[in-house]
Amino acid sequence: RTAARGSEIESRSAAAAAAAADLDSISDPRAAVLACYRHMEAALAEHGTTRMPSEASLELLARVMTAHGAIAQDASTLVGLFLLAAFSHHRIDESMRREAIGALQRIRDRLGATP
Repeated sequence: RTAARGSEIESRSAAAAAAAADLDSISDPRAAVLACYRHMEAALAEHGTTRMPSEASLELLARVMTAHGAIAQDASTLVGLFLLAAFSHHRIDESMRREAIGALQRIRDRLGATP
């Protein structure tokens, strides 16, 4: 591994650790789901897929499915939970929080496995 590649991996590991600490500190399930989505956007941006200012979450998801097929299912799950948390009055419970955190972790893991 080159020094630059090692530094990039360390940076991504630090970002993942910061995301985990952030999510552990959020007790409200709705806020945690919203934070998971923000962390997913950050992870995608680290891998070259940045949400455009005019782009809605479903449009970003369409690009993710094309560019990062290995994370499509988890990204779809997280976007669905995000839409419920952000735009509905439905109750967001602890199981949804755990589902969002799990999806985010798998996304980060799979993105980290790609060169």
